[in-house]
Amino acid sequence: MSQQRSGAAVGWTTFAGIMMILIGVFHAIAGLSGIIKDNFYAVLPNYVLKFDVTTWGWIHLIGGIVVVLAGFSLFSGAVWARTVGVASRP
Repeated sequence: MSQQRSGAAVGWTTFAGIMMILIGVFHAIAGLSGIIKDNFYAVLPNYVLKFDVTTWGWIHLIGGIVVVLAGFSLFSGAVWARTVGVASRP
């Protein structure tokens, strides 16, 4: 049985998938720059989580990869991709 989807729902889902892919790629690039060159980012003495730049780089790289995969999976209607999309919003 085939479901009819509205054009607005398809359009917004496509927009969300493309934005998730872009944001994930940008986070992965930021993570790689933190991993490859530690002194690229300015380290301040008073911040809440005491991780070094390399650790933050790995966190951003892994998170970016997850968001990119969720963005591509959103086009196939995966429930886990919708969950990642809702959970990863700022």
